[in-house]
Amino acid sequence: MNSQGAKPQSGSRLYVGGLSLTATQKDVEELFGQHGKITEVRMNRNFAFVQFSDDKEAAQAMDAISGQVHFGRKLGILFE
Repeated sequence: MNSQGAKPQSGSRLYVGGLSLTATQKDVEELFGQHGKITEVRMNRNFAFVQFSDDKEAAQAMDAISGQVHFGRKLGILFE
């Protein structure tokens, strides 16, 4: 638990669901890279795992992108 008593977020790795089958690793890196330094992207059909170097950057990316339409589909993002 953090100093405010809330459960801490689980780190700097995000699960990204709902990707278009046409989205490439470069597309994902460009979209999420706007919010911080990415250390790894792993893709598998219509989902990906995006690893940031910092959990604050991951949280910023999640807040900015989750629920928005990218690559023609609405993205769902969770902390991995």
